[in-house]
Amino acid sequence: SPKEYKDQSAKWRKSHPESSLLSLDHYIMQPKYDGCCLIVDTSTREAYSRTGEPVLSVPHIIVELCDMFGPGFKVYAEAYIHGRKFPEISGLFRKKQRGEEKDWLHAVVWDAVRNGMEDEQYIARLKFLTGALTRKLWAVPTEVLVPNSLTANERAVAYQAAGGYDGVILRDPQ
Repeated sequence: SPKEYKDQSAKWRKSHPESSLLSLDHYIMQPKYDGCCLIVDTSTREAYSRTGEPVLSVPHIIVELCDMFGPGFKVYAEAYIHGRKFPEISGLFRKKQRGEEKDWLHAVVWDAVRNGMEDEQYIARLKFLTGALTRKLWAVPTEVLVPNSLTANERAVAYQAAGGYDGVILRDPQ
């Protein structure tokens, strides 16, 4: 499962200094929505939080993802409602049942890993996602960092200033 930089092993952090990650031009950059991490297992048709707690407030998302992907996937998403603040999103996410339609959470899908294919390159999974998602559930927009563009840190600050985002996520496409 994905980890923040601070949660990576000491060995990994030593070989990948944080400063080196902010200017590399081969990373894919994605906005980090200010929502709650949602993991849907399409084989068991269950949803979990980042910490492994069952999520009962998103049956509409579970059904749609299971229908879309079929069994055999772990789908990683951010439970989110555009224009809502994190405390409100978090409250809806932690409810024991779905609320009124106006309060339905949406899913910003950013990865889907096939069972048994955990070593598949991210770029291949991202291409798969681009073709698999419907209008309700969408892949996170990506941009490749190129020389002379804004650094990841500058982009993170810009996204945070726009509201609704925590910053950016850098992913190695390989």
